[in-house]
Amino acid sequence: MRTVFAALILAALASTGLAAAPAGKPPANAPNAPAAPAVPAVLDEIIPYGPVPGGPDGLSLLGRIKEIDRKNQRVWVVLNSGERQGPTSFPLERVRLIKYDVEGRRAELAAGDLAARYRFALWLLAVELKDEALFDLEAAAGQPGVPAGAYRLLAALQEEKGRLRQALKSWQALLALKPDDAEAAAAVRRLAEKVRNLPADEGAVVAKPDPGNPAPPEAPKLPEEDPKTNLEVRTGWRIQPWGNQAELSLLRDEETGNQFLVVQMPGGGKEDKTAVGLGLPADISKRARLMFSIYNPDKQALPVSIAVITASDFYETQYLWVKQGWNLDMTVDLNAKDFKCRATEWAHKAEIKDKDQVRQVTFLVNIRHKATIYLDHVRFE
Repeated sequence: MRTVFAALILAALASTGLAAAPAGKPPANAPNAPAAPAVPAVLDEIIPYGPVPGGPDGLSLLGRIKEIDRKNQRVWVVLNSGERQGPTSFPLERVRLIKYDVEGRRAELAAGDLAARYRFALWLLAVELKDEALFDLEAAAGQPGVPAGAYRLLAALQEEKGRLRQALKSWQALLALKPDDAEAAAAVRRLAEKVRNLPADEGAVVAKPDPGNPAPPEAPKLPEEDPKTNLEVRTGWRIQPWGNQAELSLLRDEETGNQFLVVQMPGGGKEDKTAVGLGLPADISKRARLMFSIYNPDKQALPVSIAVITASDFYETQYLWVKQGWNLDMTVDLNAKDFKCRATEWAHKAEIKDKDQVRQVTFLVNIRHKATIYLDHVRFE
């Protein structure tokens, strides 16, 4: 699968006119040395072996990576780290890890430009960020201006993740667009046989949560919500790869038909948060607040924050403390001026800009220990 998948990426890159970049290099025609820029909005992180003088904590460099020069074994970056700003290069042999600012780059894409989302997915694949690429390919495949081959890449990723039913649907969509595609026809036959042998349903909706996590004893008796206004019932929610891993389910109250999201966090992750986000091209310029109900089965209150990602920046609220039991109609004031973002260097003194170009809504549970939350009736008002 890995060799075949790599070939698919290279073919897709070639079809768009982008350079077939080695892993770690953005497939743009980057210059040998980046031009002198302004302070970058995108903040990638280079984590080296050993300390780096001038880094924000003495350990890493922040800035926009422009090129990874494999020939000369250097990475070119526009720095924005402490007192060190501007273009420079860094020896690859000293790089332990690169954390790309995927959300920052995604926020630079023009709202509604799904062809750009597809090209961005190709770049993500070139730098080996498959989970993130899957998110963008799911949004772009089948849309105007996006090559039919997007379904080929999407199907390969879905199958690699074990999502066989989804992979089969993607191959079928490709075959509908390209009836003479022998590879797609063979994949449909192969996966159709595998899917027939699967359990009745491998989807997100399950009958009940893990027995180790109690179900809400007194869930709000709300009717089935309209996905046009109630966000928790929409498809597309994902555990964000820059936080800790968790299990995400959509549960149903059999009595009322009401559905709610369950995020089960096993604990022990390396990050200080778990994040679950919904890709959401939307205009909230006429909305005053984001409201939701959230259930915490534990006695310990949980610090939760909400991020609204627009074309301008990543705007995150201060902590909202979620006490035990149902916390009904918690509210985020969308006109407040105490969001934190890149532009304020993460100080809580910003207001949301470009509300007509929302890209994503994300709930962050700012803990490392084991916990579970239930989200219901999430909506803009």
